[in-house]
Amino acid sequence: MKKIIYLLYFLLSIFMFYMKIGLNNISFILSLGLGILLYSIFSNISIKEELEKKKTIKGKNKYIIFSSFYLLILFIIYGGISFILGSFINIDKLSIINVVVALMVYSLIIFKIFKEYLEVFKYKKLLSITNNYFHIITILLEVVSIILFKLVFKIDNYINILVLYGIPILNIFIIIVLIYLLILRKKKDNNKEKIDIRSIKDSIFKNKEDTFYNIIKSSYIYVSIIILYYVLNNKYYYDNKDISMYITSIYFYGLIFIYYISLIIKKVFKDKYIVLEDKIINKDNNIDSYFHSLINSTIKYSMGVMILLMVISGPITNILYKGEYNFIFELSILLFFYILYEIIMKINILCNKRRYKMVLLIGLFTLVIFEIPLINSIYRMGYTLSFGSIISIVLGFIISIILGFIFIYKKLKINMLKNFNNILNIIYQNIILCVILVLFTFILDVKSTSIIYSIINIIVYSLITIIYYIIINIINRK
Repeated sequence: MKKIIYLLYFLLSIFMFYMKIGLNNISFILSLGLGILLYSIFSNISIKEELEKKKTIKGKNKYIIFSSFYLLILFIIYGGISFILGSFINIDKLSIINVVVALMVYSLIIFKIFKEYLEVFKYKKLLSITNNYFHIITILLEVVSIILFKLVFKIDNYINILVLYGIPILNIFIIIVLIYLLILRKKKDNNKEKIDIRSIKDSIFKNKEDTFYNIIKSSYIYVSIIILYYVLNNKYYYDNKDISMYITSIYFYGLIFIYYISLIIKKVFKDKYIVLEDKIINKDNNIDSYFHSLINSTIKYSMGVMILLMVISGPITNILYKGEYNFIFELSILLFFYILYEIIMKINILCNKRRYKMVLLIGLFTLVIFEIPLINSIYRMGYTLSFGSIISIVLGFIISIILGFIFIYKKLKINMLKNFNNILNIIYQNIILCVILVLFTFILDVKSTSIIYSIINIIVYSLITIIYYIIINIINRK
């Protein structure tokens, strides 16, 4: 069911693109970027352990109520900050939208801890039904609201965005109230149990290393959006409609596509990462081969997919996004470095509890310093202004990756030169793949706007890539 829900969300994003959600209103992507940043602060929240420690039902109920109020106080503060940010950016109704986004994030966090509450009471079937119900009903309501506002009422303004953000809030509220009235209200006891406020704080801000990493990763997106918006608006004097189209296409629809591709790629070396993580935690010696195997797999397949996507980005855009603007090409480069960045940063957090923050922050500061110069330089070279923004993110990733490698090699005492030839061979093999695919473009035109021809291109170039890797793997085994 989880895979079906993922597919439905992807189809929803395609539907939203065709209905031009956010493409005419910059408030959508600016508020969404802020929402992602807010959610990352609580990305590792978990009260399950504390709930299990409570011996009485009343203790469990009090704990989740106290946690909800504690979170509410925090989100009132975050809501105020979001309002101020919206006022500072000075876009009509952005302050109000930001506050609604903060409320939506709060409701999602409450839903997350509420599911843990059901899990503690062993309501496995109810938990599964609740989770599936929430996602499916939310998707259906989003589709219905978009159709009503766009096609029936023909309203295209900030109200659409408020309704889209409001649907998950309403849906979560109804789910929690219904389950409480029908099931949880019946569970009562008269025993009293004290609640430790400190334990609530520890549960909310659990696993601080991963939380900090998620905040920095989300900051890349939000900071890039803000800087790109100001450059397009104040220096190149783009109107808001064009700015919305550029930024929303890349940082919402494009990133969703790339995110789904990254999930598929990471499954290839997921097991290798789990094995390496276990060995680092247990402080095993001689983990060179495990580390090098993971890095080689990451580079090999991520780079191969990047090259393939760059070649077939035109056909993909034609099929999924009407071919109006080929933003997949720009993001293909980001895909490779994002996957490598994620792997290296997670390993770096395991190895260097003290220095990992410095590595993450230096990468983000690199983005902030170089984004405007890179936007200007890339534009002079004849590329889109948004491409300069993507390159600045890539540069920030590269700096963090290099520093992360250095600290990992020192901490784990890994011989870097031992794997150097293997990496060169992988790069060499992918260069050959790139040459093969480029040569085939003289036979199969990837610039065709025909849907049928685009489908044929995607199938043919994907098959060429798969066959190439099969041959390479056979040669490597021999």
